[in-house]
Order: sequence, then C-alpha cells, then structure tokens
Amino acid sequence: MGVLILHGFTGNPYSMRPLAERCAQAGYSVELPRLPGHGTSLEDLVARRWPDFVEVALTNFDDLAQRCDKVAVVGLSVGGGLTALIAEERRASPGACSSTRCSRVPAPRWNRD
Repeated sequence: MGVLILHGFTGNPYSMRPLAERCAQAGYSVELPRLPGHGTSLEDLVARRWPDFVEVALTNFDDLAQRCDKVAVVGLSVGGGLTALIAEERRASPGACSSTRCSRVPAPRWNRD
C-alpha cells in the first residue's frame, strides 16, 4: 500500500515528515512531494497557480498507484484541497484524509436576513 502526503500552503515536505516517517516505518510506500513554489522563495510561489499543484499531486499519485495496489492520500491546507481532488479524480483507495479550513462559514438559518 502507498501513502501520498501533501503539505500545506507556504509549507514544505519537512512539515509533514514525521507522518511520512511513521508511515514508512509501518511498511507503507510513501511519497511526500514538494509542491511547486514552496520551500524556496516568495517569488517562486507567486508565479505558481493551482494547476501547477494539481499536476504534481496527480503525477505522484499515479506513480504510487503503479507500484502499489492501494493508495491513501493525506493532505494539510492546500494539500487537503488536493487530497479531495485526487479522491474525486482518481477514486483514491482505501481513503483520503483532508485537513482544510472553510473559507466561509454560513450563518445559522435563524440568523439570516
């Protein structure tokens, strides 16, 4: 089984390394890519867009899927958004775990104008 781990916005693989190491110690094949523009400079990040991140995430998922019978995906922040996209696009199996925040929390029904 493989595990694809995706770091958060402005982060880098180091932020997710403890999780990756635990997965590897448990016997899983692990990929922990650096998303384009992350972990270098602000100028590198400013030039990047969502499709750049998607390409790296899908490529790494596909590489793992060729080597492993099942692939789980874990993501934080923008990595969480990519996790949801991969779950939809590639039907990630056995599952996907995403940690993101809501961009807007709807007002309760009783408090709407």
